[in-house]
Amino acid sequence: MTKKKISLKDVMKYVTLQVAGEESFVVADYLRKKKKRVSEFKIAEDLKVDVHYVRVLLYKLDSQHLVTYIRKKDIQKGWYISYWQINEIRFRDMYERLQKQKLKKVVKN
Repeated sequence: MTKKKISLKDVMKYVTLQVAGEESFVVADYLRKKKKRVSEFKIAEDLKVDVHYVRVLLYKLDSQHLVTYIRKKDIQKGWYISYWQINEIRFRDMYERLQKQKLKKVVKN
């Protein structure tokens, strides 16, 4: 039996629905498409949502280590800005773990 390769987008959709909520998938998918670190302000601007809402979603993803970030100080404004990136490996690992848990439940019953 051969294993079917599942796209990263499908993996991300499944994982975010299970652990972070449907809204988080939009942010995760945005980061997947960018393939580089993006500021939370740019994410909010491009998705046309409030930056505070974007942060909430990013923190949900970060709590599961599905995204990574670095903080840089904006010299002109004096505050820190976080730049976010998707953690593809963690998404795939979590997908496998969730699938194994699902299988255990089925076998157990």
